[in-house]
Parts: sequence; C-alpha cells; structure tokens
Amino acid sequence: MRVIVGVMACLLLASLPCAAQGQGTLRVKSDITAVEVFLDGVSRGTTPVTIPQVPAGTHRLTLAKGGYKDHVQQVEIGAGTTAKLFIVMKKEEEPLPPLPVKYPGLHRHALSFCAGEITVTSEALEYRGKDGKDVFRIPYTKMHAVSRSIGASTGMFGGPLTTVDLMGLRIDAEGRSYTFWVSTEDPSEADYEMQARTKQLYELVNRLWNQALAERKASGKKS
Repeated sequence: MRVIVGVMACLLLASLPCAAQGQGTLRVKSDITAVEVFLDGVSRGTTPVTIPQVPAGTHRLTLAKGGYKDHVQQVEIGAGTTAKLFIVMKKEEEPLPPLPVKYPGLHRHALSFCAGEITVTSEALEYRGKDGKDVFRIPYTKMHAVSRSIGASTGMFGGPLTTVDLMGLRIDAEGRSYTFWVSTEDPSEADYEMQARTKQLYELVNRLWNQALAERKASGKKS
C-alpha cells in the first residue's frame, strides 16, 4: 500500500505545472533588434526573445551588441509568472584608434590556451604566440561572423588553476573559429580588467569587419 501511495505521489508531482515546480518565464525586448541575450552566462537568443522554464529566483541578465554598451542587471523570476523587460541600449561613441593596435592576448585551443600578441590592422587581425608556433592572420574579408562568447574558462593563468567566467572575442572564419581574450598579468583583475579590455578588442574588430563588409558591398566585389 505504501509503495502504491509513493508511486501516485511521484506521478502527481511530475504532472504539476511549472508554477508548482518553481519556474517562470522571461520576455526581453529592446529598442533595437538582434541584441544578444545572456542569462546567467548562457546565450538565449536575440531580442525579442521569450525564455521559458527559468528557475524562480534572482538571475544575471546581460544584453550585448556591437557598437553598444553592455547592459547588465539582476532580474527576479517568480514561480508561475512572466517577467517582461524592455531594455534601451546605449550607443558607444568612440573614434577608431590609430592602427595598428597591439594587445597582450590569449588564444583558446581545444583543451588549453596560449599567450601571445594580438595585432589589429586596417586589413586583418594577426596573432603570434610567444613560442612562435601559433602564428596566423585573419583578414576581415574572410570573417563570417564576429561575436562575443561567454563561458567558464579554467587554466588561463600560470600557477594554480583558476576558473574565470569571461566574455571573449569569437571570430568565425573560413574553415574554423577562434576565441581571444586580452590578458592581464594579475589574476585578481580577471573579472574586470580582462572583461573591459577584451570588449574594447571586440568593438574594434567588429567595427573594422563591418566597415570591410560595407566597402565590399559598395564596390560589388566578392571575397
């Protein structure tokens, strides 16, 4: 008899709606379209977007788009409710710096990282590892997408392994993808300093890539 009651209780819990299980929905709109939405560090699409089955509680919401300042806020999700947000993005108004620009950088491999130097020119992003083995050049005309990739990354620094959650520069080009961060010698500055400097790198590369696309479209040439 106890077994039957236990089974019935399990079936009843499984049939309860999301509200009873402590979940809600988040709807996000913005004043401009196609803004990427990250919830707790995970990309959930672009605006306008509806995110179902969000666990009740406080979550970190980030909206990001090239040419605009990141919008970051805490959002409270109630069980059985729908939180609706309309975000006004603030445009970045910064002139392009004199080129080339060099950054101390980290390049992500499948299972590790290598340190080196990132150089942004008027025609391409170039990378040279400190050991001289990892050397390549990515012309803007060969890039298919420039975006920001977020996620926990372990072992960026020497010494004891540390894990940081940073948004890197991701470039999808012909045949492969690349992820970069602008590095810092102080692991304690990773959350702020690396994030801010990597965003600067992303903004610069994204603007130059879009400029190259516009020039190619205007000239009618194909890469």
